[in-house]
Amino acid sequence: MDILRVVDQLASAPQDSINSSHRNTNSSSRLLNILQIVTKNVPLEENQTLNFFGEAFGLCVQTIMVDPDTIIVPDYSKITNSIIGNSNMGSPLADIVLPGSAIPNSSALRISAALHTDDTLFQQRNTTDIFSSSTSVSSFVASLSIIKNRQEISDLEDPVQITLGIMSQVESPRCTFWDFLSDDGFGAWNTSGCNVTNSTNDNIVCECDHLTNFAILLDISPEQNDTSPPIPLPPQFLTAVSYIGTIISIFCLIITILTYLADKKLRQGVHRQLLINLSIALTGLYVTFIISTFSMAIWQWCIIISALMQYFFLATFFWMTADAINLYRKLVQVFKPDIKNFVGITMATCWVVPA
Repeated sequence: MDILRVVDQLASAPQDSINSSHRNTNSSSRLLNILQIVTKNVPLEENQTLNFFGEAFGLCVQTIMVDPDTIIVPDYSKITNSIIGNSNMGSPLADIVLPGSAIPNSSALRISAALHTDDTLFQQRNTTDIFSSSTSVSSFVASLSIIKNRQEISDLEDPVQITLGIMSQVESPRCTFWDFLSDDGFGAWNTSGCNVTNSTNDNIVCECDHLTNFAILLDISPEQNDTSPPIPLPPQFLTAVSYIGTIISIFCLIITILTYLADKKLRQGVHRQLLINLSIALTGLYVTFIISTFSMAIWQWCIIISALMQYFFLATFFWMTADAINLYRKLVQVFKPDIKNFVGITMATCWVVPA
């Protein structure tokens, strides 16, 4: 049970982290393989059941005697109610019915039923004819495994019937299964051997000739009825926003400079003197930026203002670097002696070198 809790915690990680890990190390397929190994090898007596209900998935494993007249119906409602609570949908979120006659030489079998709340562990790396950017998994991912002598039974003599509740009403639903061998072992959605036999507003009924992880894929592009292009923002609005933001920044920087210059105590200390010079450089940068928008008509002014803006731009980076060096000396090189006339050297460097 501990390994199942670990897999559940990993499957509940942020989607971006799981996608990145899967693309680099195929982590999702490895987690799914762990679930298969657990269901095959966990010790169970006849008619004994193993239940696990986590946040990302629920699992039910039991050993039963099966003959050709047996109808195998895993209790997915128990899993559903345990991991998400009672559903308000009028039909079950997942249901799989398998006749005993579908399994050759029926005998004592291990039935493993799992239900994943989303497709977190079923992320496809590349687009295909089946799965593209306009395709969405619109159901829980339900799986059913029949294990005999620790070997999964894949080919069935009679099809298995899968009923999956859909979460959105979109045209062209497709019954799919997760093909572990596709995309060089990274896995992909596949429709081979699965067909839609019935569909309602609440669920889709499929028949498949094999057992694995099943889900409903829906093409979400028909929902995009509004094909009109987005209304672009007028250039005057963007220009006004830039002017307002820059003017506010200049105003705040001037207040900062005047505050430090008005009180001699505030000007004491290397860090504060660096801050004053950085504020002056930023003020010069913002002022030349505003002036540059009005000097483009006269090329002589345009050259001068562009040169000044480039100068203040470089000076700003020099002063930020000087402040970073000062912080490094204060926090890391604590016991080393101070550099003599550090502020004077810095001012000569940061105001002269950019020119």
